[in-house]
Amino acid sequence: MRRLWVFLSLTVVLVAMASYAVLMLTDSTNLADIATDTNIENTENLDEVTGESQFHPFAGRDADPNSPVLILKIDNSPDARPHTGLQAADLVYVEEIEGGYNRFVAVYSSNFPREVGPVRSARISDLDLIAQFGRPAFGYSGAQSRLIPELKSAGFIDVSGLTGPAGWVRDPNRVGPYDFMARPAGLLERAAAIGEVSSAKDIGLKFGETPMVGGWSVTDVEVKYPATRIGFEWDSIENGWVVLLDGEPDVDTYTKKPVVASSVVIPIVQQSSSGFTDKWGGVTPKQETIGEGAALVLRDGKAMWARWSRQSAQEGIRITKDGQDVALAPGQIWFVLTNRATRVLANPPHSGAAPVARQLGSQTS
Repeated sequence: MRRLWVFLSLTVVLVAMASYAVLMLTDSTNLADIATDTNIENTENLDEVTGESQFHPFAGRDADPNSPVLILKIDNSPDARPHTGLQAADLVYVEEIEGGYNRFVAVYSSNFPREVGPVRSARISDLDLIAQFGRPAFGYSGAQSRLIPELKSAGFIDVSGLTGPAGWVRDPNRVGPYDFMARPAGLLERAAAIGEVSSAKDIGLKFGETPMVGGWSVTDVEVKYPATRIGFEWDSIENGWVVLLDGEPDVDTYTKKPVVASSVVIPIVQQSSSGFTDKWGGVTPKQETIGEGAALVLRDGKAMWARWSRQSAQEGIRITKDGQDVALAPGQIWFVLTNRATRVLANPPHSGAAPVARQLGSQTS
């Protein structure tokens, strides 16, 4: 099985080997580019639906765009699996936390399952991501004491376990602390009693039914964090990417089926120490999602290099190729935040595996 290893570094180098291709990516201000056929724009017949009132701006499909926004912080440690209600999320952001593990920021608006979890504590990187949604309801289990003042000053409606028990239950089939589950209906009722919860708005995502043009065909892609792996395997029957956690499908206990993403965006972002630590002294990393850089887009069984950009915390992440918006497939979208130290393994590697070394900072993609 041939593999493509993507290392985030200060240059872009593609090295062909007998069974591996190693790619050195630039820092997050540059755009990675693999070969000439990846330059084909994915903008023909964009069939943009984000601005249409009958479509939901987070999912690009029929749903009430005036429905409230609920955001939940979901654990992804091995003991937290399988997840409940994750497939119903419109957007899933993957953040690295202490020890090289990660957690999910799951955004719900077009569909609310009966139960979601396991829910765990908030992190500093959540704040910039949440700000783009206005004043959503945000549910989490708790937070370290130094972070609580920043959470209180943020613009969301706090329906966490710190503010009351309504909307939260313990799953008797799980072991604590991986048993803390959210009931969206209860949390939204609490939030509405506090104030007006923001409804879904255009955050810059573009959707289209037309298959992605450009890129190269892949069967699976895996993102390797220091302590865990998140993979995406193309399933032509599901017409989406089956989510693999440490190599195994994440079978949602709510649907009894594997979680499937319609499109996956893997942005390369700057990551640094946040100044926060967990109770064991582990350093909490902070992902900078305001800025710009390279991104790998997965759609329709293909991978394509593009560019991500975000001008402020109040805006969403925009994905472009040659200055034009990249259309994502309607459905659940995953944003897997990576950095210069993250390895990304794609199978197969790009067919144009001839050595390429170009400075791409001047590219407008």
